[in-house]
Amino acid sequence: MFGLVARVLFLPSAAGTVYWTVGDAVQKKAADIKTLQARAPELGEIKRSCSIADDCLKHNQSILAIIQRELDQVKRVIESAHIQLEEQKKRVEKASEDREAAADALQSSASNAQEASADVKQAKKALDASRAAVSARTAVVRQANEALANATAHLETVITGSAPDEIPSAYADEENKQTALDAAQAELREAEKREAEDSRTASDAEELLQKREIQQQEAQKDFDHASATLRSAQGVLEKMRERSRPVQLKISELSESLDAQKSRVDALTKVSNDLHDAVRRLQDQHDADQRRVADDSRCIESLRVAEGQARRAAAAYNATRHAYAAAPNEYLLGPAWEAKDRLDNTKFRYQWHELQIKCAPQTCLDPLRPCAPRIPTLAKPLGCETDTGGTCRWLWCDPSRNAFCDHDTSSCQCLPGTCGISGQCQSRGPPPAATLEEPAVLERAEATSSGSLKIFVVIFAAMVGMTAAAAQKRSGSRDAILSERLLD
Repeated sequence: MFGLVARVLFLPSAAGTVYWTVGDAVQKKAADIKTLQARAPELGEIKRSCSIADDCLKHNQSILAIIQRELDQVKRVIESAHIQLEEQKKRVEKASEDREAAADALQSSASNAQEASADVKQAKKALDASRAAVSARTAVVRQANEALANATAHLETVITGSAPDEIPSAYADEENKQTALDAAQAELREAEKREAEDSRTASDAEELLQKREIQQQEAQKDFDHASATLRSAQGVLEKMRERSRPVQLKISELSESLDAQKSRVDALTKVSNDLHDAVRRLQDQHDADQRRVADDSRCIESLRVAEGQARRAAAAYNATRHAYAAAPNEYLLGPAWEAKDRLDNTKFRYQWHELQIKCAPQTCLDPLRPCAPRIPTLAKPLGCETDTGGTCRWLWCDPSRNAFCDHDTSSCQCLPGTCGISGQCQSRGPPPAATLEEPAVLERAEATSSGSLKIFVVIFAAMVGMTAAAAQKRSGSRDAILSERLLD
């Protein structure tokens, strides 16, 4: 019954205002869900575009890899061909060197052959001269023989004849003819000797000429072979160069294709990165929207709990305050202030205000930006200090403190409705009415007629008075307070 009376007395305050309610949070959640749903298609579209861009990028990267592999393969082929080309160049250089050496050998052998031919001619000329000399000396010997034979015949004639005085001259003439014959024979022998020497010289010269001619022929063969080898090596080199030209051209074409493909891949990579950045940005925004909706759900539940707590705390406070106003006495003052402290210390006053600040949009916290409703700042309640600083471990509390002894802590504590000020418990006065700063959960209570209000206030005051009278009969009791069951 007391709970029913308290809920009925939960009346609206004329000046109260709820700054951020469950309804506001529900509207905010609906708006956040609408924003989330509105942004979802854009996120889906950008994800599809990102997937298409990634597929296109992968395809072009595959093409780039294929071109790169083909280019590497062709480069390996051209490198092998280049090695063979360099080896062939060395062969051409070697063949050219061999040809030059063969040419030098041919020229030397030809020069030697010419010298040998000149020597043969000279030897033959000398042989002809010696042969002519032999012929001449033979004729002289023949003449000397004839002269000697004539002189011998004349000597025999003179001896056998009748002219003895001619014998000495005949002997002398024979001796002279013999001397001339000996001299002619000596010259003939010398000429024959010279002829034999010249004949041997000519024979040697002819033999040397034959050797030189053979050497010249061999040198000519070597030169011809070296020339043929050089021409063959040069032909192979030219063919290798001709075969490498298309490969070089293909390398140039593949390099251009590779550069163009790299440019496309770079451009697509930039597009893909930009799209991924956009996806991350939109996904972060989407996740933030989802978290905001989840926070809205938690705020709605928390605000519902806080409003329920606030309703109960406000009902208890209004009931005790109206009861005190109907029948002021010290037994109702303490419970009224206890209800007021519970109201201030629950989410209805400060903690609930903090929850509203947490759940409301930031624009509702800025006085320079429009927001309906705007949440003002609220100072944290200071509360009431109940400890006077005195102790009662061995003695009772001093009467000047107006306190009672808390045996659990052995300290002098103030009764409800009083506060410890300078070591004394002083009355807090009548409980205050609702202020403009109080969030008016009261506005949400159903309005009742003023006549009904008066009736319930009188009934509640009578019941509280009966409770107070019963409490006065308890001798020495200083702890009388309303049961919290009256506030449920």
